[in-house]
Amino acid sequence: MKAKVFWKRVDRRGPDDCWLWLGDRSGGRARVYDRARGKTTAAARVLKQIVGDPIPDDMHPHFRCGCCMCCNPAHVFAARGPYLAPGTASIKTLDDLYQRCRVAPGDDCWHWLGGKSGKAAKVPYTDPESGKPTSAQGARAALHLRKGTRIREARAWLTCCSEDCCNPAHATVGTTAQWGAHAKQAGRLKTAAKQAAAVAAGRSRAKASFAIASAIRAMSGTNREAGEAFGVSRQTACAIRRGQRWVKTANSVFSQMG
Repeated sequence: MKAKVFWKRVDRRGPDDCWLWLGDRSGGRARVYDRARGKTTAAARVLKQIVGDPIPDDMHPHFRCGCCMCCNPAHVFAARGPYLAPGTASIKTLDDLYQRCRVAPGDDCWHWLGGKSGKAAKVPYTDPESGKPTSAQGARAALHLRKGTRIREARAWLTCCSEDCCNPAHATVGTTAQWGAHAKQAGRLKTAAKQAAAVAAGRSRAKASFAIASAIRAMSGTNREAGEAFGVSRQTACAIRRGQRWVKTANSVFSQMG
């Protein structure tokens, strides 16, 4: 990889800070395709080639900062044996968490660069109280590190639009009812119309229908025979006969569907 292309994928900061890799990653580590080796390799290895201090093939890149996503040449050195990341031990303070995030220009959100659960940040860190490794959703982890004590409230959520944000200024806590009110106001909860549309889309792909369900209920014989007769599974025929599927009720949001 050419140096110009490589540096475009690095968030360069101060000389003593971690320069976080913005490109591909695997297992929480920065990866890049190395044309010379004909395979993907650690971005830190390519980094040392670019700065003129290549790492021998029988050695591995290690990180003084403990961050496997770092591309600061001052933090990377060669050593024997594969690098064993300290993991949660490396995030002990709010500043450590900030170093693992990317802050876009004009954006106050701390975008988490590590592992995620869905689209939300999943932050491994050291519990400030017990000193033991733990993990939490980004908002809860940020507040825990800032406050120093575990957040006791039932819910912790973000007031910004970024699900991977770890900025404690964008995080708040409260009861489940308060979280629900916030989510409803922000338009994040599914309305009855959205729920009906989602179920309608799913049923449009289903093999069964209300007409088939009525016929299965009226048919005698086993569930397997009913399923084979109408092209559905035995489990579906059983659920229809038990009233668990394809049931119209007066107070259902789906009562006018089908």
